[in-house]
Amino acid sequence: MPPDDGLTPQAYKLLNVLRESGDWLSRAKLARTIGKAQLTAYDVILLQNMDGKGLIEIRQRHIRRQGRGAFEYKAKRRKDTESRST
Repeated sequence: MPPDDGLTPQAYKLLNVLRESGDWLSRAKLARTIGKAQLTAYDVILLQNMDGKGLIEIRQRHIRRQGRGAFEYKAKRRKDTESRST
């Protein structure tokens, strides 16, 4: 069974955007790409769940001028997720 089975339609939407990008996306960029001003708490939970399933990676970068971290997301390559599920 592929590890992305059982995802909600919103989770698939986020995952597809990350896969199509192929690069790290900030929360702001990801939100704009799906037509939102910002990600909802539900979107963030979906991203965390996909990280737990090994579908995406999450990193936090420190932004000096803002004094806080910024989260970025990237889809893992399909080969990486398939080998993890077997």
